[in-house]
Amino acid sequence: MASGLFDRDVQLDEYLIKSYYKTASLIASSTKGAIIFSGVDSYICEQMYQYGKNLGLSFQVVDDVLDFTQSAEQLGKPTGSDLAKGNLTRQLYSQWRKNRK
Repeated sequence: MASGLFDRDVQLDEYLIKSYYKTASLIASSTKGAIIFSGVDSYICEQMYQYGKNLGLSFQVVDDVLDFTQSAEQLGKPTGSDLAKGNLTRQLYSQWRKNRK
């Protein structure tokens, strides 16, 4: 059964860390890298990094939702692959938290 693959005690911060390394780190580094070339100060560079990080985390949450709510035809890619691989997504995390209460 697929549910045996998941750590049901995972916390939200662990989900966010996984999402950061899966998607958000690429977008955060890209936004910071692009702004460095404009010659702005380090504060603005860090703000752009945080913007990219939040954008990447948002993208990953939406991608996780679409993986459960849309068909492969609608997305243009296979659906349910995270579930099949045992990767915890935001939706699975939320459902387990609800069921524990």
